Order: sequence, then C-alpha cells, then structure tokens
Amino acid sequence: MREKDRMAIHITTLEQLQAMKDDLTADYILDNDIDASATSGWNDGKGFEPVGRWIETEDDIILYCPDHTYWTYQPFTGSFDGQGYTISNLFMDWSAVGCPNEHSVGLFGNTDGATIKNVK
Repeated sequence: MREKDRMAIHITTLEQLQAMKDDLTADYILDNDIDASATSGWNDGKGFEPVGRWIETEDDIILYCPDHTYWTYQPFTGSFDGQGYTISNLFMDWSAVGCPNEHSVGLFGNTDGATIKNVK
C-alpha cells in the first residue's frame, strides 16, 4: 500500500519528525518548515536519531563489525513528501557510537523502496 491508498501522517513539529523512527512503513507529509536546532541537545549529545536504523542481531546478518557484533537493518520503507518545505539545523553526531551507526547518519539512516521527495 502506498501513499495514495492510505492516510498520510502530517508532520508539523520537530518531535513528530523524530517520531517517524517508530513507524518505518508509514506515509508522511511535511506541512511547514522545521527548525531542528533543539536536536543538538538530544540523545546525550548524539542528536537526532535517523529514521531507519541498524539493530544488533544473531539472525539475518547483513553487517559484521570489528567489535564482533552482528547487525541487520530496519529500513524506512514508507514515503515522505516535504512539499518544498525546509528542515534546518538538524544535528547528528553518531560517530562516537561506532559501527554500524556511524554509517547511517542523516534524516533517513536506511531506506528500502521508500519514496522521499520535495524536501530541502
């Protein structure tokens, strides 16, 4: 089911933007510009948690890290329409976390078949 077949979730706040990480299959529409400056103080200084992430596993292994851990990913598979609006000052510093999260830093950390359009 894609965006034309179901109701999209409308995003108007920074907190709603971050909550997208909890439903990776939904369709989202950004309804206004968002200043994400507050993210610099989130998650013990790591900032915004990317939508779509790596999870530690012993099954379905995709990545093996130097610390002898095994990982698979939970990608964002929904849709996001920014409608031309801007998300500014989004802060992320997941490099200290190490493998694999240092490789998946961005508004969307992992995607698979997702539609992302019209966002600045």
